[in-house]
Amino acid sequence: MPAEIVATLPSATPQSLEDEVARDFNLVLLQRADIALTSERLVRYRIPDAREVDAVVAALGADARLGGPQANLVYSNQGSRGAAV
Repeated sequence: MPAEIVATLPSATPQSLEDEVARDFNLVLLQRADIALTSERLVRYRIPDAREVDAVVAALGADARLGGPQANLVYSNQGSRGAAV
């Protein structure tokens, strides 16, 4: 997705931290999703201005509060459209 970033945090982390990260990096918090299997929470942010996704990912990568920030990408099967993957 253009201008979106996802990152993970331990699921025990207070949700207020996600809001704090959004405020610190001028991001819009779009979604939270708990992943019970890994005891993590996936957070999705939108970049509301013209900054490059890679630059924001790099800045978030230097913040110890988040794990593995990356661009939010959508993958599609280019082989045979409509076929089950």
